[in-house]
Amino acid sequence: LERQREEIFNIINAINNPTYKQILYKRYVLGKKWEEISAELFYEAQHVHRLHKKAVEGVHAIRMKKCD
Repeated sequence: LERQREEIFNIINAINNPTYKQILYKRYVLGKKWEEISAELFYEAQHVHRLHKKAVEGVHAIRMKKCD
């Protein structure tokens, strides 16, 4: 479990966009609910979901580069 957590943390840190980092960190490291994240970032929940989708696409790109 600790190894997975460290991998998640490293991937999040590899993302350049600070907003994406915040969303992923709050969701996957801190385990916050979407409503909490939205309130803390002063964004509508729908916007946070859109940003999350883009952030996950960035994570996927990073993981694909690691496989090369």
